Amino acid sequence: MVVAVACVAAGAVACARSGGGDPGPGGSEGTRVDAALVHFEVTTGVRADVRTVLRSRADVTAFAGWAPVHDLEAELDGRDFRSEALIAFIWNTSCARGRSADLTHAPGTGYSARLLDVSDHMECYAPYTTVAVFALPRSRVPRDVRVGGAPPGPPGPAEQVAFSRLERAVRPRAAEVTQPDQFRAFDEGLPGGGLEGGAGTGAGSRLFAYVVTGCRNTAAVLRITAETMTPVPVGGEGARCVAPESYAVVFEIPAANVPRTATIG
Repeated sequence: MVVAVACVAAGAVACARSGGGDPGPGGSEGTRVDAALVHFEVTTGVRADVRTVLRSRADVTAFAGWAPVHDLEAELDGRDFRSEALIAFIWNTSCARGRSADLTHAPGTGYSARLLDVSDHMECYAPYTTVAVFALPRSRVPRDVRVGGAPPGPPGPAEQVAFSRLERAVRPRAAEVTQPDQFRAFDEGLPGGGLEGGAGTGAGSRLFAYVVTGCRNTAAVLRITAETMTPVPVGGEGARCVAPESYAVVFEIPAANVPRTATIG
């Protein structure tokens, strides 16, 4: 069913919606799946269309960056990822607002979400965005799973484009490096040749570089909140180092997903 949305400026944004049903990401048809709904909220101001799988605490940290004013990381951090995986959706529902959601499954589509108890308002001052996260046993979420009609998207908005261990420990630092001269200035201050790659950026994206301290780490994820954007080293769990190690990491983020109020580092 085609849903028409018209928005006009009248002090606030007014949106009119025609049509009905229970909009879901990638098609809401399918058979209901017995899954725990571990997070559900309806909000405004979140600009994201996300259909992904969370398999670790690092994935949860990354996922929370889609909605940095909400405490998603704290709510989902206690999940047992040794036994389960999370199917996560964020999608715009125009002026339709649900009170809950079901996880569904259909051939070709894979897992999707269906809104329940939908109130279909004719007007709303801002389009609603629904966040729904479901827990399933890991055995029911294979690596080739489809979510919303496609392979899962990235857990979070920040993509790691460079990660290098430095030849000696240096003090942590952070900077935006979107422009080539910014990247060169950051890279030239690093010991041992610094970063490999990471100097380019796509249209509408920004680059942020960090030096972080860790031990035998293999990557990093970016924790994005309304206040800060901070790298979190991952990998190397249980490793012991005689002295801390320094790593340089660069993230590329769509400009729309960089909070205006957040500081770097």
